[in-house]
Amino acid sequence: MAAELNQKYGKQRLRIFQGRNLFIFLLVGYAFYFLYQYRLNDPLVAGTVAPDFKLGTLDGQSFYFHEIKIPKALIFFKPNTIYSPYYLDAIAQLKALTKNNMFDIVVITHYGNNKEKLEKLISEDKYKILENITYLANIGDVFEYYGVRSPPHFYLVGGNGEIILQSKIPSVMKITNVLRSY
Repeated sequence: MAAELNQKYGKQRLRIFQGRNLFIFLLVGYAFYFLYQYRLNDPLVAGTVAPDFKLGTLDGQSFYFHEIKIPKALIFFKPNTIYSPYYLDAIAQLKALTKNNMFDIVVITHYGNNKEKLEKLISEDKYKILENITYLANIGDVFEYYGVRSPPHFYLVGGNGEIILQSKIPSVMKITNVLRSY
């Protein structure tokens, strides 16, 4: 049986570097490279001054990020990452820390200036935790200023505007330890 299979298929060789096969390999390679570049953040490092930008509240008021004079957690989300139970739990834990005014939380989502979609999201019971901490901004510019291409991303910014910590969403314990040493 093995001899018959070898005779039947043995003479056929995989021709990797010919025509269509080479094109497919190059296409797959480019797709992985593009995905890597897309997912690669180029975040501002700790010690640099965070760029200032204008934020809008859902009730129509506006202010600048550096007007918040205490440390602040700046969190970037895309709509699909907000739905993660892990991040919602982290937000709840961070909100519990804000009760003693150690810092403020500023959440910016990829909804940009689309107030209606953001209000609809926050009106759902599951996302009430995002109430009073989610703001509108020119998201494209802010992502570029902070080097974020792939949210979620977290920055802890001191009252003086200097970045203290940046990471994908870190543990609440790590944030607490950094704030204690600040």
